Amino acid sequence: MSNRQLEERAEREQAQAVARALGISVEDLDEQDWSVDEDVGNDDVVLGYVVTFGDGRIEHLPIWALDSTEPS
Repeated sequence: MSNRQLEERAEREQAQAVARALGISVEDLDEQDWSVDEDVGNDDVVLGYVVTFGDGRIEHLPIWALDSTEPS
């Protein structure tokens, strides 16, 4: 796989995780302008994620929403 293919795959997987955490479809998410950033505490520990939409709306996601450490 090329680097670009790996990047596209990672972006697709991230979009799927964000959509799942928000309770919407990937298609609905893709129709919006959005970005995701880590929510980092003062001690540089990642506390969760912040999804920012083009319309100014912000959603906070728990740390497990985009990591492989999702609780069972």
